[in-house]
Amino acid sequence: MLAISLPEWLDQHTLRNVALGTMAGLAILAFLVAWLVRKLVVKLILVVLLVGAGFAIYNQREELATCAKDCDCKFFGMDVTLPEAAADACAIVNHQ
Repeated sequence: MLAISLPEWLDQHTLRNVALGTMAGLAILAFLVAWLVRKLVVKLILVVLLVGAGFAIYNQREELATCAKDCDCKFFGMDVTLPEAAADACAIVNHQ
């Protein structure tokens, strides 16, 4: 169990949008690093790190798209609040 958790207002849909914005920001940052940094090794390391972070966020975002069906949403191991309709559906399914 992690010592930190996501705030309650950060539900599945909001987190997917935040992840999308973060991926766009990382892509812009990778482009700027590739353009501004002169040393090839540093440039390569930074671009690989940024692309890797973007891929990890993309992977987690894809999982958020389908996790409501399983009634268990997590983002990098932290529980994510489901929207009311999905939470109600999960409550009905779990009580059957």
